[in-house]
Amino acid sequence: MIESLFRTVSGRASQRVFGAALLALVFLGAAVAAWSSHDDGQLVGRSMRWLTGRTGFVQGLATAAVLVGVAVAGLLVLAAGPATSRLLEGDWPGWLDPLRERLVDRVKVAAERDAARAQRDVAAGRPDRTRRQLPSTPERYRPTRLGNLARAARTRPIDKYGLDPVAIWPHLFLVMPETTQKELTAATNAVERAVMAVLWSLLLILLTPWVWWLGPVGLAGAVLLTRTVVLGTAQTHAELLEASIDLHRLELYRKLCWPLPANPAAERELGEQLVSYLRYGSDSPEPAFTTGDKP
Repeated sequence: MIESLFRTVSGRASQRVFGAALLALVFLGAAVAAWSSHDDGQLVGRSMRWLTGRTGFVQGLATAAVLVGVAVAGLLVLAAGPATSRLLEGDWPGWLDPLRERLVDRVKVAAERDAARAQRDVAAGRPDRTRRQLPSTPERYRPTRLGNLARAARTRPIDKYGLDPVAIWPHLFLVMPETTQKELTAATNAVERAVMAVLWSLLLILLTPWVWWLGPVGLAGAVLLTRTVVLGTAQTHAELLEASIDLHRLELYRKLCWPLPANPAAERELGEQLVSYLRYGSDSPEPAFTTGDKP
């Protein structure tokens, strides 16, 4: 079990570093190409002439320095990924509260408008896609589509099972089959790369003083990536997250010797107790531990 976790974690780490370096290399290529169009390739030409006039050792050293610089830049953007994700989800500073409230009000109006259509879809046997795009209560709504999608994925297991994914995730991940771990890891990496692509696109704006059209291109690219790639990968990740809890939560109960729920109502209460136990521990005699598959 532990070896499986180590393989998954180390594999994800290498994938993250490689993906970050690759995106940094793409950004460097775009920056060089844009600058070349600005100065008719003079900078690139001078650099190549300087490099060809040096010994093989110096050429190798210069190449290594460029690659190290690209890797460091990629790792810096990778480190900024979580903060970027929070901004895309609507975790904004307090001075943006008026904008946040206005956008949340728009989400509420749209949700009410779509409710009747969703009921018609359910009555006709069609899936209600809007239910998976929004949290279950208006109090949980966020100002952005990504924020609502993420909040819905994190709160549906609480509504259904009383299980907070944040609290149970390290334990649940360890009891999942290795194939499920790999699927979730791949989905997480995909979201991370999409967010980094948005950040790199925004960084193109820094080159606007030298190449004016990079500003609009970078901004448009960031918006397009957010509305397509980021939302698409986040949707996949959210569905896999919920499915993994649906399928493997009872195995977590068994591994923790926690009594299995007898019905959905009892499961929600037991799930809340389990979350509290994992977070804080307990000296209560209830519920009694069990080693069997029955409560």
